[in-house]
Amino acid sequence: LEQQQQQQIARELERAQLDALRDEKLRQQVRNTSTELRDLQKQLQAAYVSKEQQAQRTERVAMTQTARQQDLAVAQEMEARRQAEEAAAAAREEAHQRQLQLNQEELQSQLAQQQEQ
Repeated sequence: LEQQQQQQIARELERAQLDALRDEKLRQQVRNTSTELRDLQKQLQAAYVSKEQQAQRTERVAMTQTARQQDLAVAQEMEARRQAEEAAAAAREEAHQRQLQLNQEELQSQLAQQQEQ
C-alpha cells in the first residue's frame, strides 16, 4: 500500500515536471517568436487605424454630399419663392393696368357725356 502511494506520488511529480517543462518550452517559443508577434500586432494596429481613417473619410464625404443636397434644396426653394413672387407682382401690375385703363375709359365716357350736354 505504501509502495503504491509512493508510485502515485512519483507519477504525479513526474507529471508536474512534464507540465512545467511544457510550459517552459511554450514560453521559450513565445520569446523566440515575439518579434513576429510584435510585427503582426503592428500590422493589425495599422489595419485598424487605416480602417478607422477610411470610415472617417467616408463619413466626411457623406456629410459633404448631404450639405450640398441641403444647399441645393434651399436654393431651389428660394428660386421657387422668387418666381412665385415675381408672378404675383406681374399679376398685380396687370390688374393695376387694367384698372387704370377702366378708369381712363370711364373718365373719357364722362367727358363725352358732359360735352354732349
